[in-house]
Amino acid sequence: SRIMALSRSHDLLVNSEWAGASLFDLAQEQLKPFGHEARVSLSGPLLTLQPNAVQNLGMAFHELGTNSSKYGALASEAGRLEITWRIVEGVSDKREIHLVWDETMPVREGERRDESTRKGFGTVVLQRVAPQSLNGLAVLDRSPGHLKWSLTAPLASIIVPQLGADVPETETS
Repeated sequence: SRIMALSRSHDLLVNSEWAGASLFDLAQEQLKPFGHEARVSLSGPLLTLQPNAVQNLGMAFHELGTNSSKYGALASEAGRLEITWRIVEGVSDKREIHLVWDETMPVREGERRDESTRKGFGTVVLQRVAPQSLNGLAVLDRSPGHLKWSLTAPLASIIVPQLGADVPETETS
């Protein structure tokens, strides 16, 4: 399934002749195999991601989606997933992207295990591979009924430079 996720990211890049892909399209494409579109909300400015960001964020979305479909919001009819991103002023007045994957789901009877110590491949992708490849920082927070992954990275490391362009319109679904 990880190879298929990488393939979905590459398909987006091939369709643009490796010029990049929108963050909105990438999230939708990576979540497609898990279904439940009605319980997923995407919102943020229209951004065209650099190929490196497409590949790394694509893998992060795949790992989060897989976990969600097995144990989280997409595994429960009452679960909700919200992915938001915005442009913020960072250190030294450099613009940054702040991306948040936020899922809520009902707490199952007897569910009290602490998953914060799990260090599987998906956790490595989310906490080290994706953020480091984008010169950013990520925080993964798990608690009963809630999972939140947030990434902050320099906008210049993520988007395709657009001459004379400021922050674009907002996309939502």
